[in-house]
Amino acid sequence: MTLKKVSVVGAALLLITVGFLAGRFAQPAFKVSAGGLTGSPTVDFNDPRQVVGLGHNVFTAYVVRYQGTTTGQERGPETQFLVRVLKTLKGNLKGIVTVNQRGGYDRVSNELILFQGEPLLSPGSNYLFITANRDRPDGQRWHTALTSGAHRLTNEEHGRQVEAQYAKAVNEEIRTWNSPKN
Repeated sequence: MTLKKVSVVGAALLLITVGFLAGRFAQPAFKVSAGGLTGSPTVDFNDPRQVVGLGHNVFTAYVVRYQGTTTGQERGPETQFLVRVLKTLKGNLKGIVTVNQRGGYDRVSNELILFQGEPLLSPGSNYLFITANRDRPDGQRWHTALTSGAHRLTNEEHGRQVEAQYAKAVNEEIRTWNSPKN
C-alpha cells in the first residue's frame, strides 16, 4: 500500500473509533441544543391514542399558580404548577394536584430551557393534561406532563373539541411496551 492509502485507512479507523467511543460514553437522556431539550420518543407523540396509552391520567384542569423549579442533572430543569382538576377522563385525580413539566429556567445559566419547544404552562389558563405519576422520595406524588401532554384550551368550544378527541383516544388507547401497569 502507498503512504496515501495508509493515511486514508488510518484516518477512517480513527474516525470510527472516536465515533464509537463518543456514542458509548456520551449519551445523556437529553441534549441541550438551541435552548431546548430533546429526547428520543418510543411512541408516536402525534397519535393521541398512543400518548393516552403511555399516561396514567388524562384530565382537564385550571392552572392555579407556579409552584417552583427543580434542576436535575439528568433531566434538566423541571417546573411545577398547582392545578385544579376540572374533569377526569382517565385515572382518578381530583382537587388540587401538582403537575410537573419538563423545562424551565436554569438557575446556573439563567436561561429558559424548553423541552421539545413546548412553552411553560400559563397560570390562569385551562389545559387538557396527559400525565404519568411520579412518586418523590419526600412522599409527594407529582403528575409529570408527557411530551405533547399539555394542551392549552383557548376557549370553551376549543375545550369541548379537545376533550372529545381525547375521550375517544382514551376509549381507543394504544398501549406500548412502556405503558404504565396501573
